[in-house]
Amino acid sequence: MTVTAIQEYFNVNTRLPSPPEVALKILEAVRKEENSFDDIARIIMVDPALTARILMVANSSLFGLPNPVKSLSKAIALIGTNILKNIALSFVIVQDFQGGPKRSFDLNLFWKRSITVAVAVETLAEYINLKDDDIFVSGLLQDIGSLVLYLVAPDKFNAIQDDKRVNKKTACEAEQQQFGFDHTEVSFHLLSIWGFPEKMCESIRLHHSEMKGEKHEETSMILQIADKVSGIYHDMNSNSLSLEVHRILKDLLQFSTEQVDQLIDKVGNISLTEVRISKYKN
Repeated sequence: MTVTAIQEYFNVNTRLPSPPEVALKILEAVRKEENSFDDIARIIMVDPALTARILMVANSSLFGLPNPVKSLSKAIALIGTNILKNIALSFVIVQDFQGGPKRSFDLNLFWKRSITVAVAVETLAEYINLKDDDIFVSGLLQDIGSLVLYLVAPDKFNAIQDDKRVNKKTACEAEQQQFGFDHTEVSFHLLSIWGFPEKMCESIRLHHSEMKGEKHEETSMILQIADKVSGIYHDMNSNSLSLEVHRILKDLLQFSTEQVDQLIDKVGNISLTEVRISKYKN
């Protein structure tokens, strides 16, 4: 299905959510080297809840400072712009998607799984020395299309879950049959119109495909692997996913058994910390 067809579907059924303005401003600010911590602080200050969250992180046991940090600029300098971006974008976007029906959708599990994907893909990128400042956010938002589909058509979305379970279909196969497009295409379309980077949007669009020879094949590949690593902690078929992650990392990236085990354990430990300091429960 074309981007135009997806837009037409949403025009008929509902409006796509607008981009969180603070999130986009933060993303733009941290990319510009000339922006000071004070400049970034002024952007964050318009959101009191986010300001409180950043100060909470700076004063957490993660940094173990003897005296409390009261200045937002000092907190940003302490945390660093990359961690700041991850926490701020995660918090703002998660907040923005709290509304809507949740009768059979575990929103808390969705965001826990998303944060584990984000941690997994960032950890994988470090292992293979892939430089991508947006990789954490890519992992966090790669399945946001699933949430959008549920918020737009909860009954159809629930039918998809039944179709997957009964007929052993993948999520993308069941979504294509029900909607004519799948959540990766919705994620791509939404993030594109929000103005996120082309590489991020394309990698997300391809993270469930074969993607051989594609422009962003390496990033898409580790997004796909990270999704499986997250499933080890949050899905029912954790044992089979663990075996699959071992096989993929050994075959494609020449990891040893010990390296795969270390990566899986590291992702679990870091994601627990990320969930705790970001407080995804609202």
